[in-house]
Amino acid sequence: MKTQTNKYKYYIKTVNKPIKHEVTYIYAIPVALRKLSYVGTVTTMKGNTKDNEILTTSILCETESVFQSLFQKQPADPIVKPGVLTCPNGTKKW
Repeated sequence: MKTQTNKYKYYIKTVNKPIKHEVTYIYAIPVALRKLSYVGTVTTMKGNTKDNEILTTSILCETESVFQSLFQKQPADPIVKPGVLTCPNGTKKW
């Protein structure tokens, strides 16, 4: 997989959260001005079933405004709570 195209740089970060599941974050950060950036999350969570089935869940978030400076930081990580993924402030679900 390419880590950069003529429009975006891509980053992947995997961490082990206190909820005892790995969480993977994927970022697409623009290399040119006036473009939106994206952050996504993929993780596993216990389902709401009696057998505690493990489910793979994901979310993709898009920034609400375009990059005005190439020195802007990447968007914050999506919020991971047991059973729920939420886009961070300044982003919306895509």
